[in-house]
Amino acid sequence: MTAMLVLLPIVMAGLLFLLRRWRAVSVLLATAFSLALGLILLWVPAGEPLRLFGLEIVLSGETTLLGRTLVLNPATQAAGALLFLSGAVFFFLDWQLEREGLLVPIGLGLLGLLVGVLLVRPLIYAALLLELVAALTVFPIHADPRSPVRAGLRYLTFFTLALPGLMVSHSLLDLYAMAPDQTQFLYVATALIAFSFALLLGVVPFHLWVPAVGRDGSPVAVAFLFSATGGVVWFLLLDYLRAYPWLSGYAEWSTAVSALGMATAVIGGLLATARQEPGRLMGYMVMVDTGLMLVALAQAGRVGVELGVAMILARPWGLALMAAGVAGLRSRGSELGRDLTGVGLAAPWTTLALAVGGLSLLGFPATAGFAPRWGLFRLLAHSDPVMALLLLLAVGGALIGLLRQLNQFLQTPPRPLERLDGETPAEETPLPAEGFLLAVTILVLAVGVFGLGLFPQLLSDAAAGAGAYFALSP
Repeated sequence: MTAMLVLLPIVMAGLLFLLRRWRAVSVLLATAFSLALGLILLWVPAGEPLRLFGLEIVLSGETTLLGRTLVLNPATQAAGALLFLSGAVFFFLDWQLEREGLLVPIGLGLLGLLVGVLLVRPLIYAALLLELVAALTVFPIHADPRSPVRAGLRYLTFFTLALPGLMVSHSLLDLYAMAPDQTQFLYVATALIAFSFALLLGVVPFHLWVPAVGRDGSPVAVAFLFSATGGVVWFLLLDYLRAYPWLSGYAEWSTAVSALGMATAVIGGLLATARQEPGRLMGYMVMVDTGLMLVALAQAGRVGVELGVAMILARPWGLALMAAGVAGLRSRGSELGRDLTGVGLAAPWTTLALAVGGLSLLGFPATAGFAPRWGLFRLLAHSDPVMALLLLLAVGGALIGLLRQLNQFLQTPPRPLERLDGETPAEETPLPAEGFLLAVTILVLAVGVFGLGLFPQLLSDAAAGAGAYFALSP
């Protein structure tokens, strides 16, 4: 059954691609399929049988596919459940918000490949699968032919540049295993792995693709990228640290990761204060979130890993809502070609989605993202209060950007001025009304965000399990 977690979504994606003209049917099938796989991974322990429709399903701990080993452990099982459950949400949102989208057929295949990244061993094959995911992700990101494709090309370029470092480092580690006295192999491999993951995570100064994708891409597909692919990259990094413990054994490791994380968060927060496009703002908020996760990873072993995983588990909720807000605003006029002042007055649910999603990404109290950020700030308050203050200012900068956007959208638009001949210009075409199903979806997601904020143990328990598996030190 473990191999089916990779193969079934890919086969189903091919079928849904043939049914893409019947959009409602394909979306509902993809949503139900992804939801079912997510629930199976969430509720069925590895090694225990489950009878479903007369079939016995067993999630084995280790199996083979095409000669490669697939390993299912509690951490990868939780990550796979997160992928499929969040995928179901994004597929349903894409149906409501995007008229021309390829997220449903291609996204389901991407979920299969991403699960393969989590399961396959050795890790060099995970890097190859991740490159394939990046190439296919460009299509749903730029499904609208009117959008510029430079963001997708920039994203693909950075991911492609990360691949050689991971492949060469694997060869260097093999050489080091045969000649342990040649420590230069170890040093070069460490540098290449660090460089590759800096590219994949969008760490400063390799962050240019993050806001660009948010600006030019389809909002729901971009949120899927930041949640699914970003989460898998994070778990892949933890896999590398667990497989090669000497990576985190260097004396400078904690200092370097903290500095890069702080730089990414602070620059993202500063740039967010000066931007007025919702898509770019979403990208800068992701930069702040990534910076906080890196700072958490550099802290005390298991605690830092748990905090980072908890942030990854909370990220899809905020991004799903924020993507709904960005897509709703774009449907009411081009971000760059039309003044969006007052558009929020005609789209209250879309505005609510943007506000609640943004607050959750920033870790506002009573939202899903609050508990892990509060834990990180408490940890830093004792060990490094200056860094805690700088990170808090970075979050404040992104909050200023969000409030500036909301202020623009909720302002009363100016009345048309009379012309010199005494005539009043014709009023603009009324904005389209929000659908009932979209409003219900946004309300359910918002309730989920606040529910996880009020009962954070639902996420912290899963994060604790992952922290126990990936613990970098006792």
